[in-house]
Amino acid sequence: MIYVLAMEKFSSHDRENFFTPQRLNHELKAVVNALPKVSVAEEINLPSKVVGQRIVERENSAYTTKIQERVKTLVEKAQITDQFKQLVIDRFTFVAEIGFDRTSENFVQEMFFFLDHSHLNSGGIFDPHHAARLERIAIMQEARLLQMEQRVFTKLVDEERAKKTYAPKIAALQEWKEQITQRYGEYNYSK
Repeated sequence: MIYVLAMEKFSSHDRENFFTPQRLNHELKAVVNALPKVSVAEEINLPSKVVGQRIVERENSAYTTKIQERVKTLVEKAQITDQFKQLVIDRFTFVAEIGFDRTSENFVQEMFFFLDHSHLNSGGIFDPHHAARLERIAIMQEARLLQMEQRVFTKLVDEERAKKTYAPKIAALQEWKEQITQRYGEYNYSK
């Protein structure tokens, strides 16, 4: 309510400039700071049943729901594909449920690469000049992950079953790639 009242005092020009790509990216970074800093993995000395209960508690918590809603509200303002929006939401949800991996020095930069930490004052996914690059990074990461998963799955079961299991995932990845091409233009992914 206070937020709405404050916005009414701004002129239409001020309202347009209020949600700059940099400000939106800053808001998304603030959500990272609100995520749980203790990982469920750090509670490994607990019986597995208790660890499982903690994960379920986090999954079903009002806190995780608020994180998801806030991220979704922000991400809807980005001019990126729906698949990338979902990836961003999923990354935040995963960390809200599992927590930070404090054993990795680059966890935040790797998990939340789309915040574009390496470019000072970047608007991240909200900045059209950076969104294409970040979305291409996302699809390349997802493609590599899918290839690794498929290789492992193929070793566990037969090749035919693996192909059948992964065909929809590969098709979804191809559809995402086509949407990226439509939105941002052609790109040589083999660079």
